[in-house]
Amino acid sequence: MKHSILITIQSAFVVALAALCVACGDDDDSNLDAGPDTDTDTDTDTDSDTDTDSDTDTDSDTDTDSDIDTDSDTDTDTDTDTDTDTDTDSDTDTDTDSDTDTDTDADSDIDAGTDAGEGDGGTDAGGGDAGSVLTTNSLPIDFEAGPYTFYDFDGGKTVVIDNPSASGGNTSAKVAKHAREGGQTWAGTYMVLEEPLDFTTNNSFKMMVHTPKTELPILFKLESEAGQSVQLTKSTTVANQWEELTYNFGSQTSGIYTKIVIIFNMGVLGDGSASSTYYFDDIRFVVGPAEPEPGTAAPTPPARNAADVLSIFSDAYTNVSGTDFSPNWNQTTQVTTETIGGNPTLKYASFNYQGTELSGTLDASAMEYLHIDLWTPDATVVKVSPVSKVEDNPSSEHLVALTPLTAETWSSHDIALSEFSANGVSLSHIIQLKFDGQAGTTPSTIYLDNIYFYKN
Repeated sequence: MKHSILITIQSAFVVALAALCVACGDDDDSNLDAGPDTDTDTDTDTDSDTDTDSDTDTDSDTDTDSDIDTDSDTDTDTDTDTDTDTDTDSDTDTDTDSDTDTDTDADSDIDAGTDAGEGDGGTDAGGGDAGSVLTTNSLPIDFEAGPYTFYDFDGGKTVVIDNPSASGGNTSAKVAKHAREGGQTWAGTYMVLEEPLDFTTNNSFKMMVHTPKTELPILFKLESEAGQSVQLTKSTTVANQWEELTYNFGSQTSGIYTKIVIIFNMGVLGDGSASSTYYFDDIRFVVGPAEPEPGTAAPTPPARNAADVLSIFSDAYTNVSGTDFSPNWNQTTQVTTETIGGNPTLKYASFNYQGTELSGTLDASAMEYLHIDLWTPDATVVKVSPVSKVEDNPSSEHLVALTPLTAETWSSHDIALSEFSANGVSLSHIIQLKFDGQAGTTPSTIYLDNIYFYKN
């Protein structure tokens, strides 16, 4: 009886030991990785490989490329899977497949194959140059010799094609075609110039355009690498035929602008149809007409008692000291002081908006009016506001339009200060003045003189 029990125990022990050996050594590759390990097992890891992450690779790890590891996966017993395994499923397998069964298989299955299909890091000229070296173009740009490089953005697409309408004002063989589809209402394109623009002699750009409708706005913008810009918008006068538009930028600083940006039909989303397809050609930098300027000085203000005036800029009165007439508010405006009729006059070129910062807080609560003399060849809307700030409260402003404006004529404006104080401006805490022309022609040019607060 005892002998029989002993035999039974021994048999059970042998069975258990055999099962344990099967569990430990059932790897098809014997877990020794002795051979080249061509992984004909399609890498399904049938060895169950205990893999604390179960290594079942819920994507089956069959990897739609079957992961046969055609590079023979020589598995120099680190199985680093240098096969690049581009795995279109990205199969990054962050499980690291460290194979706790000690099968070393350090392949970690991370697929270091760079997955070129994801995040190619390309320049994608339509959305920015990502720090790459941009291809430049030289003026004039006529699209005949090439190559010409466009950097499209936000739904614009530009190519050089045969002239679809070689007649009238433009019989050249090649032109640029620009189509807008989806993206943004400011979809467009830009080109990079070989050298920054020199405005010493030239001041205007001419460009041939062909559009499907009249009164279609075309924005022409100059940009610098530092983000400075100036832009003009002109509208077409004919449809389905070539015409030349002129953009006169007047006096600009040389050596700044290196990009030309073009946006057709700004504010309207393109749909890819013929009505959203445009053509342009022959971009030339030329001498344009001299920019108009005042022929006489601004009107001379009346004599006033010193106690009745707080002057910001005028030859007629004593100005408050320490004023900064060109603080950096990220504006396009370029501020200079010109001599007009023997009188110092502020000039705002490329005017979109402009600030004036006082050296301290100005108390104008005893005054009644703000006076400004203005001259412009092209501005259609100019607004102004004192800006106040009381302790830690946000600053306050209320823009009031200077009306009427008559082109190339001095106009004098007297604004009751009650218009500002009734709209949140504290007249006893004025720290700045703000001029704004963005509701009208932008940019424009304006001349200013005799800016002062006064009372009668």
